[in-house]
This record gives sequence, C-alpha cells and structure tokens, in this order.
Amino acid sequence: MVFFLAHSDIVADQAMQGSAEALQLWGFTVADRQSSEQLIRAVGYERTRSPPGFRLPRSKAFKLKAAMQWMVSCEFVDVSAVHSLVGIWIFGALIRRDVLSAASCIFQFIEKYDGRVVKWWKSARLEFRIMSHLVDFMFVDVSLPAANTIFVSDAQGPGELLIC
Repeated sequence: MVFFLAHSDIVADQAMQGSAEALQLWGFTVADRQSSEQLIRAVGYERTRSPPGFRLPRSKAFKLKAAMQWMVSCEFVDVSAVHSLVGIWIFGALIRRDVLSAASCIFQFIEKYDGRVVKWWKSARLEFRIMSHLVDFMFVDVSLPAANTIFVSDAQGPGELLIC
C-alpha cells in the first residue's frame, strides 16, 4: 500500500496515477487505485484532511476511552477484559509511537492475573487511567517536516551499547 501526500487532493491523485502507470510500464500489476476522495480509512485508521494525517477512528476512540475509564472506576476488574482493551489501545498507539511509552506495569498485571477477577494494583490502575487519556493523542499529522537527525541505538550485549 502506498500513500501520496500533497497540498491538494488533485495533486496527490495525479502523483498516484503517474506512479501507477510507471510501475505498470516496468511490468508491475497495479490492480487497485483509489482517489483521495475514495480513501476514508487505511488499515483501520481514519484519514483526516486538516491537518492531513491519520487517527484512530473517532467512534472507536470514544468507545475505547469510555471502556477504559469505566474499568478504572471499578475496585475489582476482569483482567481478561483489561487485556483486550490494552490490545486495542496498542493498535491505536502504533500510529503515535511515543504514546506506547506510557504502558509498562500493566503488562505485568495482565500476565500475573489474566483470566481472573482481581483488585487493581495501584500502579496498574494509575497507568491504565493515563493510557485512557492518551487515546485523544492517537493521531499523526503527516504535514509536519521530518527530522533531519536520527538517533539509532543497538544493544550489543550485557552492559554494552552502540549509539550511532
């Protein structure tokens, strides 16, 4: 799947058509071409026009946040339900990767108690509450410039770290 971004739908559509035709000249099969007007969702995300980008669909985001906040309001929780909501939350957070850093102890909570109804850990409950508020930030603005510096790290072994 390829997306073309431009200052107008017409320019994006022209770029898409020209690229598809060039690929076909090189022997590729381009069976599906969707104009900007036809594109509403892409791989489970909703397209936004202003600013141009993608986000977790509004209805799904609203339901996810409401369900998470209801779970936080409960003294005892079905950890399987928490597990399911965290899965949906992760899918939404993939479009805004920095949001993923909010989830940590919730995974230990789920791993320890999955399939049971238990009282919240104080840390897991707070983290889950924060995660519910971060649903509002699950979007990406593709009109922003890319960074001109990239930091890359690779863990080499125990106590070793290579930073490029």
